[in-house]
Amino acid sequence: MSHEPQAIDSRHLVIVGIVMLVSTVTVLGVCFLIWRTWAASEPLPVQPVGQPRLQARPASDLAAFRRQQAAQDRWEWVDERHATARVPVERAMRLMTREPPR
Repeated sequence: MSHEPQAIDSRHLVIVGIVMLVSTVTVLGVCFLIWRTWAASEPLPVQPVGQPRLQARPASDLAAFRRQQAAQDRWEWVDERHATARVPVERAMRLMTREPPR
């Protein structure tokens, strides 16, 4: 003797099938209406693609970048009175990853 029913409840199966059919028809109808609305509208004008914006002075830009990097890679006081210093990035990363004193 089994604890599960052997017969399939056909009433529920028919209800699920009808709901799926109505849902499918509704979604297809909405998609068709949206498609007709968009197809009837005027297409957007195509904007011409502009030229790429290249650097005007790449050599001087590179020199300015290197000066900025060099300024960041040196030790200096930001505020000596409050003991705030600028530390090079590599050195700061090494200091932050070392084990704290016990």
